[in-house]
Amino acid sequence: MLEALEQARDTNLGHGRRHRPRRANPGRLEGRWSLTAIASTEGDESKLAWISVLLARYGVLTREILGLEPWAPTWADLAPLLARAELRGELRRGYFVEGLSGVQYATEEAESELARLAGFMALADDDVLVPASDPANLYGGGAPFDIPLLEGGTARLVRTTGHFLVIRRGRPILVIEAYGKRLTGLASASPAELNTALGHLIELAHARNKALKVETYNAQPAISSAVASRLAELGFVRDYPGMTYYPVWASAADRRGAETDVKI
Repeated sequence: MLEALEQARDTNLGHGRRHRPRRANPGRLEGRWSLTAIASTEGDESKLAWISVLLARYGVLTREILGLEPWAPTWADLAPLLARAELRGELRRGYFVEGLSGVQYATEEAESELARLAGFMALADDDVLVPASDPANLYGGGAPFDIPLLEGGTARLVRTTGHFLVIRRGRPILVIEAYGKRLTGLASASPAELNTALGHLIELAHARNKALKVETYNAQPAISSAVASRLAELGFVRDYPGMTYYPVWASAADRRGAETDVKI
């Protein structure tokens, strides 16, 4: 009886109604969908990795040093992580390198080594010849400070192959460009320091075993420059408008001198 009533009701209310087929996948989601922005994968792990690499490379990390790495995160991105590392005792904060900004971070090993070296500064009078591309060189393109020139003004040393810098106690003395083709004396150097620094040209020539020609010194022809006499003392010969050093000739002269000493 109940079934007959339900059938009659469906006939009266849904006359002519078509039955929809059952969905093949009733669990399929429906609605409007849109692609959202992909979340950035650049998180703290990547920044911490950069900090580790930079500290291993330089020992001390400052805003200026970070400027030498064009692909690194910005100082604003790394500063909070550096501050947290200092609070955890993983890094030291202080003023380690004179001439750079006051916010500086260093590893414990770098701080200890800097303190040790500071105690021997009176003995560290030797010049150091540093390739411009060496991470130890803080001067040049990308650095926030310029090199004062002897003749006035400033210049930046391009950090590329063939360019060198003679440093004495952290002060730049002589800029060597294009394997000695162009020399620039710096305002921080005395005449005696420049004469000593020029001796590194001989070291550079023998290391490459190639003739080294100095064309200009402080943008002047080398043959008539203030260092012409010093270059002649080092074994350079006149090669207008420059002066050239030949390692082969120097080696032959040394051998002749040694043979003379033996005969005597």
